[in-house]
Amino acid sequence: MKRIDFETQIRKAYFDFLPVIQHTKMHIGKERFRCRVMISAEKITDKFGQLDEFLAILKGMRKTPVGKFLKDKILIGSAKYYLQVSVECCLDIANHIIAAEGFRAPKDYADSFKVLEEQGVFDEELGMKLRQMAKFRNRLVHLYGEIDDGYVHEFIEKDLRDILNFKAVIAAKFLAPPEPKQSK
Repeated sequence: MKRIDFETQIRKAYFDFLPVIQHTKMHIGKERFRCRVMISAEKITDKFGQLDEFLAILKGMRKTPVGKFLKDKILIGSAKYYLQVSVECCLDIANHIIAAEGFRAPKDYADSFKVLEEQGVFDEELGMKLRQMAKFRNRLVHLYGEIDDGYVHEFIEKDLRDILNFKAVIAAKFLAPPEPKQSK
């Protein structure tokens, strides 16, 4: 047996957890086997902090008149970046909730929001807007040369509220309200 075949066989045997998983499910039951972690309020709050920072920058950019915005390549590039990372914060939060709650695995970024919509986390209208946002993020990352800079400015002016709506829904459903301070 050649060394490469031997190493391949050993790795396959070592990393093949399927028999262990099947054995475990058979003996303790599929439902009990399904591991779930708790939603981390700290993780969501940290992402909200980043998101707030990015949105503040984008809100500052929307004060720039469209003509001046379209002539400033540095401002356009910054806007695209902060839009991208804002959407990624939302996706990180969505995927954390999906994993913690044991919801079905999303097929792609946009589907992450569909999963939460299916589970009743938010309504269909917000779900559709968030999926469009995820698709726009993909265009920013992969088709950056084809993005209409005027649309970027329009997005900053009109569509940041969808991110704020997402944040409000997530906070209301998954973050405990602050406990009232007790007076002495």
